[in-house]
Amino acid sequence: MLKTSFAVVAVTCLCLASPGVFAQEDIMNRDRFVLSDTGDGWLRLDRSNGRVSLCEETNGRVMCLPVPDAATAYELEIERLLGENAALEARVTELETKLAANGPKSGKQQSNGSQKSLTESEEEFDQMMNLTEKAMRRFFGMVRTLQDEFDDRT
Repeated sequence: MLKTSFAVVAVTCLCLASPGVFAQEDIMNRDRFVLSDTGDGWLRLDRSNGRVSLCEETNGRVMCLPVPDAATAYELEIERLLGENAALEARVTELETKLAANGPKSGKQQSNGSQKSLTESEEEFDQMMNLTEKAMRRFFGMVRTLQDEFDDRT
């Protein structure tokens, strides 16, 4: 019986206190937003979180859309880049560890292999330059011939 009486008193107290709580929330919500006229609509500032929305009236309805926050976009991009950087650093460390585990090749093999590929590259480059030189000489020879023929006609 005592438990039931206590429950009735607790419920009664809550019911009596509720209007005051709701009135305080209403006052807080009324002061939560600040509207500024823009001519085409309104800017709405939410004082609780600092977000800004652009409100416009269309077909008798007011629609508010959040204005993109550049600072938030930059922060998200920085976080993404930091994550990407950490992943790349981990990959570099992993590759360096694998390279160290495999051990360096002997100096002769490494230098001979590099020397061979360098020599082959130089030979290919020389061949390409020779072909280019021949093509240019032929081209300018043809230009000279055409110019001489043109001069002879005039």
